[in-house]
Amino acid sequence: MIFKVLIFALGLTLVIVLLKEQFRPLALMLSLAGCVVIGITVINLMSGLGNVFEKFGISDSVAGEGIGIIMKILGVAYLTNFGSDICTDAGEKAVATALETAGKLIMLSMALPMLGGIFNSVVSIIGGSL
Repeated sequence: MIFKVLIFALGLTLVIVLLKEQFRPLALMLSLAGCVVIGITVINLMSGLGNVFEKFGISDSVAGEGIGIIMKILGVAYLTNFGSDICTDAGEKAVATALETAGKLIMLSMALPMLGGIFNSVVSIIGGSL
């Protein structure tokens, strides 16, 4: 599957490079459309991942909740990177940087409950109390 995505991305990049000099708005829209197509392809592939977790019975356990949080954080990371790259390509580096910072803070806030659980586990193993 990655070869299909790679060939699509390389072909799209070639067309965009050829169009960028004379038709910059069209090239940007084509780039955005291509990224959406690749994103939908990846989302369709990722939807099967939930079935794998269900097959092993992970989704009902505490580990399943952790995996869910990690999957959401990965989604935020990819979407943030995607949006930042588009902003950078459009010449808006300041907006791209602000988006990256917002993405990092959102990922941190999503991970805090999991980090708190890990911290409490370590403290209980050591024998301390909070």
